[in-house]
Amino acid sequence: MKKVFFALLLSGTIGNGFAQQTDNHGVASAATAFFNSWNRHDFSDMPNYATEDFSFVISPGIFWKGRNQVQSQHQIAHNTIMKNTSFTPDQQTLSTRFITPDVAIVNMVAKMGAFYPPDGVDHGNNKSGGNRIMITLVEIKKDGKWLLTAGQGTGIDPQVEATLQQ
Repeated sequence: MKKVFFALLLSGTIGNGFAQQTDNHGVASAATAFFNSWNRHDFSDMPNYATEDFSFVISPGIFWKGRNQVQSQHQIAHNTIMKNTSFTPDQQTLSTRFITPDVAIVNMVAKMGAFYPPDGVDHGNNKSGGNRIMITLVEIKKDGKWLLTAGQGTGIDPQVEATLQQ
């Protein structure tokens, strides 16, 4: 009886460890898909990695609600002011916290290249970006696949960061 119990306990532990690894990979894949769309400047694949009710708050405090708006507003920005802007996640900063087996919060730092509002042209005094952004993503597991359902990007102020970070 003890052997059977130990075997069941061990198999459950191994199974849960494998599930955790698979979920970590799925969560990271959904986040990476967003950055891939950004760096291609083409968000047409967003339905593959985001829920229909996906919402996003961009660093200036603008709130986009619903995947259609998030997708179209990102695409408009990338057709104009951000057409040459890269966004590179620092994978070493990726932190995932599972709220439930089907809900995860992801935090990571990404480096955003410079961009030039309002027309994408460098006029000498209109540079934005060129900094690090703290990204927070909420993901849900739906039909076995991890999807973005909410996100926010917040600019990191290096002076404040150096002062407050212990």
